[in-house]
Amino acid sequence: VVIEHDVGYQGEPLYSLYAHLFAMLVQEGQHVESGQPIALTGTTGCSSGPHLHFEVRVGENGYNFARNPVLWMAPYTGTGVIAGRVTFASGNPIHDAPITVIDMDTGRVAFRQGTYAGPGVQPDDAWNENFAIGDVPAGRYLVTSYFGSTTFAGEVTVVPGATAWVDMVRFEATERDE
Repeated sequence: VVIEHDVGYQGEPLYSLYAHLFAMLVQEGQHVESGQPIALTGTTGCSSGPHLHFEVRVGENGYNFARNPVLWMAPYTGTGVIAGRVTFASGNPIHDAPITVIDMDTGRVAFRQGTYAGPGVQPDDAWNENFAIGDVPAGRYLVTSYFGSTTFAGEVTVVPGATAWVDMVRFEATERDE
């Protein structure tokens, strides 16, 4: 199910996509209201199990116009969002770099994911991030990444209900650039 919203974003059309559905409860062209059920979660298509695939698209309803939906949703109570950018020395984003988030109070790994990998998810016009992690409990975190022989790291404090930016700093000067 794809919804074209009545409001846009920065003068562009705004769409939300819901996939891997068991059943659709709306018809093409139907106007829907906020809170109205539109589908039942399922496992159709290329899916590892029942779940909802949610996308936000800006400008056009196409794969290469997707934005990270984490930056469009309110986090759970008591949690926030970490966003950041891992780049080559040239400033260009590094795609598919591993991100590890470590709780500085416990020393435990709290989250693992990767940076956006090439075409597909586009950075937000304002944030210009290449990763965002949602529903992170309030606290202090060390965020690390690497590419080749270069290690990146930054510290961030997550505040409930807010997006925190982490500055990723290079720790080694032997980086192989693009």
